[in-house]
Amino acid sequence: MARKTRIELNDFDEIINDERYIIDKEAKKEKRREKREKRRLIAEYDKDDLIGKAERKHKATIISLIAAGSLVIIFFITTIIISATLNKGEVYAGVYFNNYSLYGMTKKEIEDYINKTYIDPFKNKKLIISYEDKEIVTTLYDVTKTPDPKKVADDAYKVARNGNIYSRLFKVMNLKSEPVKMKFTLSLDKEILEQLINNLKDELYEAKEDPSYKILPNSVVFRGGKNGSEMNQLKLENDINDAIYELLETKNGTSVEKVVVEISTIKFKPLNVDEIFNEVYVKPVDSTYDRISPKEILITDSTPGKKLDRDALNNIVSRINKGENVIFEELPILDVEPEITREFLESTLVNYTIATSSNKNNNNDDMTDPARMEDRATNIQKCVDALNRYILFPGEEFNFWEALGTFNESTGYVYAFDNSAAAEQKVLGGGISQVASALYLAAFTSELEIVEHHNYPYTVNYGPLGFDAHVVKGSKNLIFKNTLEFPIRIVCSYEDETIKVEILGTDTNSNVRIRTSSTTKAISYDTEYIDDPNLPEGTEFITKGGIMGYEVQLFKRIIMNGVELLSEHIGTVVYQPRNQVITRGTGQIEDIEE
Repeated sequence: MARKTRIELNDFDEIINDERYIIDKEAKKEKRREKREKRRLIAEYDKDDLIGKAERKHKATIISLIAAGSLVIIFFITTIIISATLNKGEVYAGVYFNNYSLYGMTKKEIEDYINKTYIDPFKNKKLIISYEDKEIVTTLYDVTKTPDPKKVADDAYKVARNGNIYSRLFKVMNLKSEPVKMKFTLSLDKEILEQLINNLKDELYEAKEDPSYKILPNSVVFRGGKNGSEMNQLKLENDINDAIYELLETKNGTSVEKVVVEISTIKFKPLNVDEIFNEVYVKPVDSTYDRISPKEILITDSTPGKKLDRDALNNIVSRINKGENVIFEELPILDVEPEITREFLESTLVNYTIATSSNKNNNNDDMTDPARMEDRATNIQKCVDALNRYILFPGEEFNFWEALGTFNESTGYVYAFDNSAAAEQKVLGGGISQVASALYLAAFTSELEIVEHHNYPYTVNYGPLGFDAHVVKGSKNLIFKNTLEFPIRIVCSYEDETIKVEILGTDTNSNVRIRTSSTTKAISYDTEYIDDPNLPEGTEFITKGGIMGYEVQLFKRIIMNGVELLSEHIGTVVYQPRNQVITRGTGQIEDIEE
């Protein structure tokens, strides 16, 4: 039995593919044969038809060549004619300058026309500007913007001369419906006119020189000034415009217009006398005074001022302002002395005695008891030391207790009897009312304003009645005000049992003095009796002495140069009387047996 060969799947696919390849190859050969046959048949048909077409095409070509040649000949002839027309040296129809037709004109003819119409007439119109002894001669042509002949000719000739021949031909033909109208408006050349006017302005301008002065430490130096000049520019501009208008109005021929430049003066600034005087003037400073303590015055130094002699200053300034050639002039500065100097204040301030007053520290009782006066003297001296050299400025008030300061035994005051008829017991500071009394009378005769004042209720043993002053700590005070225009100083002293008070101020050269006077009327006292049964009947003795009272009329006397001008009643003071007291015995007197 024959052995079978095993066929794999891959081998089968190869067999199938080989068979397909053989079949496709045969089919392609058959198709190629069909195509060759078809082309052969078509070629045989076209060969017969091609011969007929060639003959017809040849005839058409000959006809086309004849027509084209004719067109070329016509084109060349037309081109020659158009070129001759477009390239002639004249301006085409339809070109105007300010509505004047330039058709057919050459460049030269256009330039001649512009010169004749717009240039030459302006060159024959002259404008003369006269100033001082000089003249500037110019023409209307020089100051007017006129057309440029060459530019007008070139611009007119260039119309429709750019582009190819056909575009140019179109432009030329179009000029009939859309002409080119060149415009030019005559106008003044402002730049040239401004330059001309500015040159004149610079030439005619001369700056002014103001006069001046310089203040030196000890003098003032002056220098004169000089006026300047300038042309009236606005008027010149208006005059030139008017002259040009007149020239334009002249149609033909030569014409001349003359303008005269107006030159005005620039005046320098004049000097002012008051300004210079006030600038130099320094007010003198008077010496002044001030209080540095209740009893001390500080005087400051004065300072001199400065000024110019006004008459001499007026003379110099007047000549300069009139324009005189003052090259250099010097005026010295003068010192101005102050009205009040240190020397003046030191010699007059609180150095003049306005008023004085005094009283004694004694009475009849002191003769029997010297200790009474000694105790008062201690208090008086303390008070005088406290008040001596006290200063009172204008408008200030003197307050006795404030000026006295601390008032008690620790500051040295003692108990003592007042120097009064009714003093029955010691009081602290007894005797200081005597100082207050002297101070009051001095203040009154100095015409100071008395603000507070009290009299004793009973008569005193010192000074004029009615002008005493009673001061009691806490209840009675002495206050007066400085109504004078200058400070016053209170000067107190105690010597030889005498209290003296002076009011010092400034001498006003017044011859008026104030004095006081009074009239008194006694007021008797009564006697009171006190019966004492312990004393034998008929026994009498004075227990308390009686004190007379008084009614005192006070007068103020005004005396000038020793003559009394006025005696004025200023008040009434009443001192009360004190009754006398007598003790008398009312007891029975027993008989004495022998």
